[in-house]
Amino acid sequence: MFNFQVGLRIGELVALKWSDINGNYLHVQRMEIQTFSIDANKSAITSNGYEIIDYTKSNAGDREVYLNEEARLLL
Repeated sequence: MFNFQVGLRIGELVALKWSDINGNYLHVQRMEIQTFSIDANKSAITSNGYEIIDYTKSNAGDREVYLNEEARLLL
């Protein structure tokens, strides 16, 4: 329900921290990525899981999103 109000990418949503909230705005500044390993023969790719990185996919991804009243109530 919260994401319906703010419209974030899933990787941005799961990387949020309470400290990202500043008044009525949410600072989107990090995201989750999936990491992989490639074997020595380059014939198999294995997922190593997920991690949070302290930057976004592009400069435009680092942004302030307005938290409307419904989003604030959900928090």
